[in-house]
Amino acid sequence: GFLLCSLVLDQELDLQVDVEQDEADRLFKLWIHLLWKSRKTETMEAFAQGCGAVTGIFPWLPEYLAEETRLLSS
Repeated sequence: GFLLCSLVLDQELDLQVDVEQDEADRLFKLWIHLLWKSRKTETMEAFAQGCGAVTGIFPWLPEYLAEETRLLSS
């Protein structure tokens, strides 16, 4: 959640978290899903603009955002 908020606010972040990648992926997807479920487009856009900074850690992110956005239209 802290990572998501930092990306939305365009804040630099040096975060070290002691979790396995699978768990980090699961948790980050959950937070993103909740943000998209909120339909707060200004916040969603801010996240989408800033999330490129973490695609090296979460390479699935662009595809996941596209899918979450597609689901909103359904």
